[in-house]
Amino acid sequence: MEVLFIKLKLVIGVISVLIVIFSSFIVIDDYYYIFNSKKIIDKGNRLVIPKIELDMNIYDSSLYNNVDSNIEMLDSSDKGKNLYFFAGHSGSGDNCFFNRIKELVYGDIIYIYMDGYVYSYKVIDSYNIKKSGFMEVMNDSYDLVYLITCNDFGGQLVVKGMLIKIN
Repeated sequence: MEVLFIKLKLVIGVISVLIVIFSSFIVIDDYYYIFNSKKIIDKGNRLVIPKIELDMNIYDSSLYNNVDSNIEMLDSSDKGKNLYFFAGHSGSGDNCFFNRIKELVYGDIIYIYMDGYVYSYKVIDSYNIKKSGFMEVMNDSYDLVYLITCNDFGGQLVVKGMLIKIN
């Protein structure tokens, strides 16, 4: 009985080690989940802002397209017009990915990796608006990106970029 118990304990130990090794890297639907770092690395679409060391996945229609777990590409975005609206939290917490967008100034570059292309946008403006859930944008707007987050005054900070290059 004691030998059986030792063998069972050894088998459970080996299984536990294998679970730890393989649970830290699992592939599901072409998305790579790395549980140990709590970061989701997608092989495709991303928002990258080198100045503030931001490199986030873009999900246009999935569970992860929300500000509670990621940055959110808003429904107003229009890929055909290269017009993008991204919202993200700032403040304190694990999901405050837009904490540093207030550091962006005229001329800084924002990259959007979308559907196999790299869209380069130059920051052209930064301004504050009231937090109402709405933002005025011209109907004929195109080739623009808007980054939106809360500011320190109870409103929202908007960083606006203009498309300068597509690769």
